[in-house]
Amino acid sequence: MPDMTVRGLFPPIPTPFDQHEGVELYQLQANITRWNQCGFAGYVVLGSNGEFVHLTERERLHVLEVARDAIAPDLMMIAGCTCQSLAETLIYIKQAARLGAQVALVNPPFYFKNAMTPPRIESFFTRVADESPIPILLYNVPQFSGLTLSLHSVVHLAEHPNIIGIKDSSGDIAALEHILRVTPPTFNVLIGSAYAFYPGLALGAHGAVLAVSFIAWEACRQLLEAVQTNQHAKARDIQLRLAPLAAALDIPGLKAALELRGLYGGPPRSPLAPVTPEQRNEIRQMLADSGLIPDLEP
Repeated sequence: MPDMTVRGLFPPIPTPFDQHEGVELYQLQANITRWNQCGFAGYVVLGSNGEFVHLTERERLHVLEVARDAIAPDLMMIAGCTCQSLAETLIYIKQAARLGAQVALVNPPFYFKNAMTPPRIESFFTRVADESPIPILLYNVPQFSGLTLSLHSVVHLAEHPNIIGIKDSSGDIAALEHILRVTPPTFNVLIGSAYAFYPGLALGAHGAVLAVSFIAWEACRQLLEAVQTNQHAKARDIQLRLAPLAAALDIPGLKAALELRGLYGGPPRSPLAPVTPEQRNEIRQMLADSGLIPDLEP
């Protein structure tokens, strides 16, 4: 596999549902068409915020197909490919690749977490990478999986030619610094936690996969550009306003915030519940008070 650069902002886009919780493929297409104008480097489709775990296999494939058609040709599609068995993971990655995914984002299998020792996790990822037709991004998201990829495992797996980077959503700045220091420059390190956005970029991370970026894309892009141009006071100011906003928005809240920005949000899929009218008002006020949303006044 040739080296692949995965750098810049990649929103982990939500999967839209209608009021009966059916997948709204037309609204997915419409949202992506709007986001194509927002300065992103690409998209993560069917990640945690895409409610991957709430979709059937057929729905996932339809979402990937429609998303790839809507995504601008020069933008990358990273497909969330979190399955529990090696066999299912490989089948799904190959399906995603046929539908146009350029990179697969893969969690360690976590259901039998007591058996998932570092050597077992390394063996899993090595076998996935050996057989995957597209490059692999490691996905470290202990708040959902209950597993943390060890630094030793990340460093070891970074040597595999088909494992091209990591999305680290742990928020652990010390671990991020270690990964950046000891992995090759070609290993793409993406920040997955809004708390670590500015600190991670300042340490040399190559980009970010942030849910808040599909709401506050202007601010996220400005922060990235401020770091790239050594405007650190500006970057810190945006970070201090962005992180509390990101922390307050779960998946239902993000979907409500989307509607406040003129995109389609819709409900989450059960057992998640949509926000109440009172919560929607609180979200609107929070967005306005942040000063990061151009079309919302405090």
